[in-house]
Amino acid sequence: MPNTFAYLMLMIWPVVCLALFRRLGIERAIVWSILGGYLLLPPKAELDLPLVPNFDKTSIPNLCALIFCILVARRRVPIWPDSRLVRVLLVAFLAGTVATVLTNTDPIRFSSMFGAEPISFVTHSLPGLRLIDVASVLSSQAIALIPFILGWAFLSSHTGTRELLLALMVGGLMYSVPALAEVRLSPQINVWVYGFFQHDFGQMMRDGGFRPIVFLPHGLWAAFFFMTAVLSAAALARDADRTTRPRFLAAAVWLAIVLYLCKSLAPLVYGLALAPVLLMTSPRAQVRLALAFAVVAVLYPMLRDHGLVPTDRLLAWAEAIDPDRAQSLDYRFGNEEMLLERAHENGSSDGADGGATWCATRRRAS
Repeated sequence: MPNTFAYLMLMIWPVVCLALFRRLGIERAIVWSILGGYLLLPPKAELDLPLVPNFDKTSIPNLCALIFCILVARRRVPIWPDSRLVRVLLVAFLAGTVATVLTNTDPIRFSSMFGAEPISFVTHSLPGLRLIDVASVLSSQAIALIPFILGWAFLSSHTGTRELLLALMVGGLMYSVPALAEVRLSPQINVWVYGFFQHDFGQMMRDGGFRPIVFLPHGLWAAFFFMTAVLSAAALARDADRTTRPRFLAAAVWLAIVLYLCKSLAPLVYGLALAPVLLMTSPRAQVRLALAFAVVAVLYPMLRDHGLVPTDRLLAWAEAIDPDRAQSLDYRFGNEEMLLERAHENGSSDGADGGATWCATRRRAS
């Protein structure tokens, strides 16, 4: 359970954001209000109020950034985009919450197992969603959109983009200190500061060592953050002059070393493959590659549903690299299969029960 300091940090973060907006330019204040909360606030700690979304390390920085843009920076925040396509996507994103609530009214019952032989099973139950939950779910979706709205309004310029890249690089450099400490000592910083460990400790052990997690929900999240920091440093090096380029390249190399020590294969591959792309290819080629990534992300669920993703081959490749990584990938594929089965069963409560039980058992095994 989070300690008192964890909740105190959530409550004082608006004060931190207010100070940022009073002292910094609007671009830098927006970036550090959201990024700072993401990196420093406690995971899984939340202020739970009725009929509204939980206030946590995501919602508090997002809301503070929006409110202080309006009240402190005195800037108009354009909520409704000019693009008709973006408007349609925005409405669909928010309207989908209604369908989510209406199709998830069945309670979920599942069992988890623990202990050595004999294994004990504990049955849990989660209540189904009610119509009144539409307001809470809808507001959660709206809060999740705030960084995109603020980024579109204030960070799409050259100055705003540079501030974002610089913050990611600097944040990565600062975060590398506690991350390396956890690589050496084991991931304990969240326990020392906030009084609890935020995930399964066994998943933070890999290749005879430890994966850093610091104040993020999982070691994989930390690895992806360092990957973005590496790419940000590479992008800044591409745009820098001769006197400052070596500094950015040195930062990129250092962050790449930290990324390697995170012991997560996918972020490492992305970082090492995309950093040369940012340094050596044209902007048009980079946009095309980004579009290709987006197309794959959008089409993947449909390809998966039609059996066009070679999961067995991918698992065999992962097994050849590391059995632990193959097990992790197999766990993700299993979760995808449960979601597809749940969709095909059109809300069958029996399917939800079986899937959740299978999920709990598989999580324990992994």
